[in-house]
Amino acid sequence: MVKILVVCAMGISTSIFVEKVKKSFLKNQMDIKISAAPEIEVEDYINQTDYIFIAPQVAYAEEEVKELCKKYKKQMFLIPFDVYGSTDEKKIYDFIIKSLQIKNGGKNE
Repeated sequence: MVKILVVCAMGISTSIFVEKVKKSFLKNQMDIKISAAPEIEVEDYINQTDYIFIAPQVAYAEEEVKELCKKYKKQMFLIPFDVYGSTDEKKIYDFIIKSLQIKNGGKNE
């Protein structure tokens, strides 16, 4: 199972993004656990996740989150505006898969 934390401002756009990610992974028969947390709570959730994705509206927190990821040995990715705001589930799915290089039923190679 892939566990993703989306760092955000906890708005409606994040809820929509998370639901699109869940749907796209389900369509591709891949197991995922995705949650969201505001940037000030990242350290509270970092041990419960494998990967951190930063929503574009909180890109200002990138350096702080990068330091936490380094400390906890987690990978971090910044979600581009065009992906985050997309209604295209395939585009979102492809971005995540490309970022994580996930293959073979959700296992990293």
